[in-house]
Amino acid sequence: MIGAVFAVYGLQVPYFPLWLIERGLTPGQVAVVLSAPLLLRVVIAPLVGRLADGRADRRGLVIGLLLISLASGLALAVADGFWTMTLAAALMLATFHPVQPITDAVLGSLVRRGLVHDYGKLRLLGSASFALVAVLGGLLLQRAGVGAVFGAHLLLLVLTAVAALALPGSGQGTAHGLAPPLDLARRPRLALVLVATGLINASQAMYFSFGSVHMRAVGYPDWSIGWLWTVAVGAEIVVLWFSAGALRRFGVDRLLVLAAIGTLLRWVGMAVDPPLAGMLGLQMLHAATLSCTYLGLMGFIQRHVEEAATARAQSMAMTLTGVLTAVMTLATGPLYAALAGHTYLVMALLPALALVLLEMSRRRF
Repeated sequence: MIGAVFAVYGLQVPYFPLWLIERGLTPGQVAVVLSAPLLLRVVIAPLVGRLADGRADRRGLVIGLLLISLASGLALAVADGFWTMTLAAALMLATFHPVQPITDAVLGSLVRRGLVHDYGKLRLLGSASFALVAVLGGLLLQRAGVGAVFGAHLLLLVLTAVAALALPGSGQGTAHGLAPPLDLARRPRLALVLVATGLINASQAMYFSFGSVHMRAVGYPDWSIGWLWTVAVGAEIVVLWFSAGALRRFGVDRLLVLAAIGTLLRWVGMAVDPPLAGMLGLQMLHAATLSCTYLGLMGFIQRHVEEAATARAQSMAMTLTGVLTAVMTLATGPLYAALAGHTYLVMALLPALALVLLEMSRRRF
């Protein structure tokens, strides 16, 4: 299931903005289309988290989300007009995104129950799937165009729905329960960590919205785009493979600090439009942006949140990330039009702020 979810991301994240540009949208309109689902999932993700925590068997919920995403994607493929495309894209992405935190919550449950001993190594299956599909997507882009890539993305949604049939139960919840909302006011340290990780993740707004577009603008060949994304994922896989040792050596708090520092350095480096070889090196810092953030957050939730609330905590993390990413994604349209690659310097402010919040969470609570 993890591999299937990230296979979808492997086509969705690098190539969907290119498809939107191909459909005639401006950078500002692309920013609106990409931010709309992030705002919509502010409503969807918490509700999905409550539904997931109230059920021992989450397969029906996941399959339902995937089918809505597929139907919206099919509507988007034939949509005409900016606002119609925005609505269809918002529903397609906003109903797909909650599938990952549900999968992460199930994975955390398996770790707690002793059925899985290293969630990092299971999560790297997703990273490997993303990398493979991103490379294949680059080849498909070069040979058949971005329309074929979008069609392959829709096909992967179907395969993910089939894979969801094998999703294991959580061992918690009832058949039709609805868990209460998660009260962050009574969990201040969790709140600070969720906002900090949300800032780190949201700093990828430029990269996710215009990363591939800017790679083309800088002059990197089409075939290299998939490889640049794949190098980033390869670095994250290495860290995930050694996740247990990384957690033992650095601990949750220091992993999150490393995530913020590495992400800060990454965006500052990308702001100077490095040559292809330099870009390859900077992409390795994705291990900090994603792996260290993921491992730190998963470790924190596992240690500080009771199992019956894990899906809500994961969904709350996605909600905060969604809000912050939506704001930054909206900003990337005019920022990229004005600053081009220097927009990455604005993104670097977010992990810098995350460092401050992480220090507050460590000292005060």
